[in-house]
Amino acid sequence: MCRSLSILALFALPTFAIAEPMSYSGNKSALWVNPQGGVTSGAGTAELMLGTNNHANLRWWGYDTFTAVEGQPFRLGKFYLWSGDPTNIPYGVTLRMNLDFVQPHLGSASLDFATQISQNGDLLTATFDQGGKSTFTAANGKTYQLEFLGVSDNLDAPTGLRSTLTTASCEENYVFGWGQLSELDPCPPQVPEPSTMALGLLGLGLLALRRRFGTSQPG
Repeated sequence: MCRSLSILALFALPTFAIAEPMSYSGNKSALWVNPQGGVTSGAGTAELMLGTNNHANLRWWGYDTFTAVEGQPFRLGKFYLWSGDPTNIPYGVTLRMNLDFVQPHLGSASLDFATQISQNGDLLTATFDQGGKSTFTAANGKTYQLEFLGVSDNLDAPTGLRSTLTTASCEENYVFGWGQLSELDPCPPQVPEPSTMALGLLGLGLLALRRRFGTSQPG
C-alpha cells in the first residue's frame, strides 16, 4: 500500500512547463545618419556604401534573412572596408540598421551605432560602437532591446568579438556584425491553477500518510 501511495503522490504533484526561447526572422536594411561629408549610396536598402568604388569605402551587406532567438547572438550582416584613397571618407558617421520582423510579425525596429574611421600610415580602421542599444515596443505589446555586440571574423558564431575592422592600403577586409534581441519585461512566473494546487496538497498528504504507515510498521 505504501508503494502505491508514493506513486500516486508523485502523479499528484504540480508540474510546470519551461517555455522555450522565442525565435524571430525577417529582413534588414540600413542607412547612414549624419555622415560628415563624403559620398553615400544605398540608403534604405540591404547594400549600403560610404565612399566610392574608385576610392576608399566602407560597405554593409545584409541581403540574407536574419533569425534571432531571444537572448542569443544573431548575425546582422557583413562589413567590408576597402583602403584606397581615404580622402573622401568622412571620419565620423552613424549607421542605422532597420530590422523588419516578419515571422512572427513584431513590426520594425532600428539600431544605431556610431562608426569612426581613422588612418594610421597605410592602415585604415573602422571602429564600431560596440554595445550600442535601442528599445522598441513590438506589435505583440512586449518591449524588446536590440544590442550591437560587435564584429567577428566568424560567419557562424560570434567568436572573438571586437569593435574594429582594419585593412591595409589598396586591400579589402571584411567582418560579420552580431547583435542580440532580449525581452525587457518577460511574463511573470506562472501561478498554479486552484485545481493544480489542490492536487499538490493531495500529493503532500499522501506522502505524509506513507511516512506515518511506514514508521508504524514493525521493523
